[in-house]
Amino acid sequence: MASNHSSDQDVEVRDGQHEREKFLTKKHRKYEHTLDPETEKFLDTHYSTRRVCGQIILFVVLFLLGAFAGFFSHEVAFEESGKNQCSNTDTQDFNAYRKSLEQLIAFHRMTTGNISSGRISDRAGAFASMREMDKDEETAQRIAADFKSYDFDDVETIPYEITLAYPVPERPSSVQVISSEGEVIYSKSFKYGGEQTTSSEETKYASSSNSSSNSQVVATLDPGIIGSENGENKGMELPMFYAHSPSGSAEGELLYVHHGEKVDFEKVEKMGIDLTGKIVLLRYGRNRLHEKVTLAEKFGASGVLFYLDPADKRYFTKDWYITSQNIPDPYTPGFPAKLGYVAKASSYDLPSIPVQPISREDAHQLIMNISGKSAPDHWQGGLNLTYHIGRKSQKDVPWRVRMEVVNEKTTKTLYNVIGTIGGLDSAGGRDRYILIGSHRGNMDDYNGTAMMMEIAYNLGVIHRKNWKPKRTIKICSWGTIHGVLGSVEWAEEHRYKLLQKAVVYIDMDMAVQGDYMLDVEATASVSKVVFTAASLIKDPTSEDVNTTVYQSWLKKVGRPGQTELIKPLGDSSGHLVFPHKLAIATINMRYVGMNSTQTPGTYTPPVFADDSFVYHQIMTQLFAQMVLSLCDATVLHFDHRYSSLLIQEYLQKLREKCGEAPPPNGNISIDSLTAASEKFYTKAFAFETVTEVSEIHDDPLKLKTVNDILVLLERSFLLQDVEGNYGSWYRHILYNDKAYSTFPIIEKMQTDGQTWNCAAAADQMRDIQLAIDAASDILTPDCTNWWWGQ
Repeated sequence: MASNHSSDQDVEVRDGQHEREKFLTKKHRKYEHTLDPETEKFLDTHYSTRRVCGQIILFVVLFLLGAFAGFFSHEVAFEESGKNQCSNTDTQDFNAYRKSLEQLIAFHRMTTGNISSGRISDRAGAFASMREMDKDEETAQRIAADFKSYDFDDVETIPYEITLAYPVPERPSSVQVISSEGEVIYSKSFKYGGEQTTSSEETKYASSSNSSSNSQVVATLDPGIIGSENGENKGMELPMFYAHSPSGSAEGELLYVHHGEKVDFEKVEKMGIDLTGKIVLLRYGRNRLHEKVTLAEKFGASGVLFYLDPADKRYFTKDWYITSQNIPDPYTPGFPAKLGYVAKASSYDLPSIPVQPISREDAHQLIMNISGKSAPDHWQGGLNLTYHIGRKSQKDVPWRVRMEVVNEKTTKTLYNVIGTIGGLDSAGGRDRYILIGSHRGNMDDYNGTAMMMEIAYNLGVIHRKNWKPKRTIKICSWGTIHGVLGSVEWAEEHRYKLLQKAVVYIDMDMAVQGDYMLDVEATASVSKVVFTAASLIKDPTSEDVNTTVYQSWLKKVGRPGQTELIKPLGDSSGHLVFPHKLAIATINMRYVGMNSTQTPGTYTPPVFADDSFVYHQIMTQLFAQMVLSLCDATVLHFDHRYSSLLIQEYLQKLREKCGEAPPPNGNISIDSLTAASEKFYTKAFAFETVTEVSEIHDDPLKLKTVNDILVLLERSFLLQDVEGNYGSWYRHILYNDKAYSTFPIIEKMQTDGQTWNCAAAADQMRDIQLAIDAASDILTPDCTNWWWGQ
């Protein structure tokens, strides 16, 4: 018996490998022809001879859908005699369906075609003038009024009470450079209304980038660099601050510790440099600020300064944004921050040492004075100087940094605004949510909000013309107290409803960062949704007017594999809670500059301003097309074969790093994970054929079951929510705070990028195995004679 079972399993795996090879060969082919995947599904479906009348209707449906995609490139043949098998009732039904389809296509074209760069620009300017954080309620009221004017079915303004540590206007925080004689040679005061920089007119101490000695040398601060800082924060009411820093002061020698990852601190220690009592200067990116601060405390630092290096400019576009997104919900974790929920100490350990963000101009002045060992090549940044780490010697300190942070805990009200267009199934309680959202202001000067409101406006136009989506659309304007708190609080309040009903979250934050190419992070299962939308939108920047965004994308990237074209999700935008906490399929895409694909050591910030808002228009059309495709598709265009391919790429990298080194955890090993991933792919491939079967379109229960499986399968990738599991926020086995080469829960625990502790991966393999097996189980019929079979 066991032998027969093993043989059957081997056959299943081999079949899965063969089908995967065919899938990989043709997976991009359809998008080269810019044909809608629903059209492709119809074309690939085999219908029985007793449904000839249905084939005639199908022919017209295909023709119309093909025309919508740009052209109809396939031949569809059917027997002429089949026409005689249609009754008068069939003909009437056919005419009614054709008319409704033509109208739907017209609505979609109207929406994407009417996206206006002028309206986006006007809205962005109007919102930016209100961007001071204390005017969040006024901005929320304006957005709610707009939603109501678009005749949305429901508009909610939802307040949350957020507790953060705010600067004190009367006592601004400061950072100073002190000479060995006690003279203040450089000082930055972080005041409301704009920072102030002062420096001594005398000579200043600095290190020579060509000398490793600890002797004092003379240098002059660059007044141009100092003066340029104020312009970037002009008009901001709040200064830069870290909203979870305690009040306090620290004084000590400064060390540069790269991005403040664990491996960075360990490298400094291995160089023989003592971190105890030092102030550390860290770059933004790679890991969350809270993790940087926690590690700095663990290694003995007395204070933390962090800044946005030009080499990391692709992460964010403004120095002033670096504030507090990094601890999502410190005082009411897991609960909505509303009256009635008592604020409590968080499972996060809030900092006990002072933390202060500074500008890159400030960082330039500090780094140019650091002496000692030169930083490794991959630690060098985008400032025009050589980066040093700091001195080993504790004697004859030539200069030191004094920092003082003055914050006080303050509770403010955040306002989310949710506009809803109800789906056709809403009355029966079977609706599903297409979520699209943007955090107001602090990410990208309200440009994401302006783009989102342009979509809302155009959906309102067709809604007033009696368009009704199949699925409910929720357009979410998240409050702007800081970072991602708006979406986090709402998701915590509606967690169980979202787990049941949310289909996808589309993140519009920071969607335009350059003018070169499309850049996409997404859960792998929605890859085809992105490909389709990009294939339906023309690229106005191309010399050929018929070139689509997808074709331009392929041309600039080449023809890569799935993970090169669509990257695994990180958390560099406002979508954090949806994929990482709830395993809701998520899309985060943007237009980026050519340099954004370079390595940190070679990056140079592009000079880019979308004055004509043409790239904002392109991105808004793409977002709108995705919303329309998702809300009106009969069968969702999810494809979990892409998820399976990502799993197999992770396994391949794990084998490269560890071979068979991770010892088995019971019966769980790399081999068992490989077998589980092959099984999952085979079942995902088989289920994809189910979505192409015509009978499901005639049975609402079967159709609902298929769509629910496509959506809910993503939830199986959540780590078990138990005490001590890997982080309370990053629970998805495939995605984490950034892109990883293998499973994040394994790679992130490594302390050395060169030498892996593979034995420590055994416990994590257990969690991964359980998740993959659960995904296969969802695709397994409850009984062998059920409608989709085995």
